[in-house]
Amino acid sequence: MKAWQFEGTGKPISLNEVPEPVPGPGEVVIDVKAAGLCHSDIMYMEVGEVSMPFLPMTQGHENAA
Repeated sequence: MKAWQFEGTGKPISLNEVPEPVPGPGEVVIDVKAAGLCHSDIMYMEVGEVSMPFLPMTQGHENAA
């Protein structure tokens, strides 16, 4: 599947191929039709790697199923 990902300060977000998610015990996978960026996503990109525990970070947590 494709995901827009933040890869580092000063770099544009990149459309990358990522593995399909696999649900764990008590979890489900939802088929998301669209996801939008919000102020939190923009803040992470502006603050940069200092606040990021891991990169790349998949952007868009405002989902529509």
